[in-house]
Amino acid sequence: MAVPDRMDERLRALRLVEEQRMAQAVFAEGGLISPGSTECEVDDRIWDVAGEAFLGRDGITGRQLHAEVRALAGKAGWSLGAWQVGRLCGQAPAVGGSDPAPRSFIGPDNDEPLRRTDAGGWRDRWILEIRLVDEYGGFGGAFKQLLDLV
Repeated sequence: MAVPDRMDERLRALRLVEEQRMAQAVFAEGGLISPGSTECEVDDRIWDVAGEAFLGRDGITGRQLHAEVRALAGKAGWSLGAWQVGRLCGQAPAVGGSDPAPRSFIGPDNDEPLRRTDAGGWRDRWILEIRLVDEYGGFGGAFKQLLDLV
């Protein structure tokens, strides 16, 4: 297959940004998510560090980014509530009992660089998808955002 032209890639990126904006608007309008300030602060810091790690290191693997997010969450007193901290756009979240391909997730078994192209020549796009759990307090929260549109 031929590699898509530059305009197709830009239109695809714009569509992903618009979908994220619409999802954020739904949550904001419906009051479905109203995390405490501590969770928000942790979310913001994790996003900053994960984004910097991803954008700053071309060859970063799923394993490396997962380890960085896990360490940061642990320093803040949280544990991860899932085995992965992100996935490819278009990849269904892993459901119990399924056997997902490790290369499709930002997880401990993905030794492939996250910056790569798929079989059709498109750049892979990632969603940072972190579930934080306070095991002592008995509560948690979730954070999702597109990781890259560089």
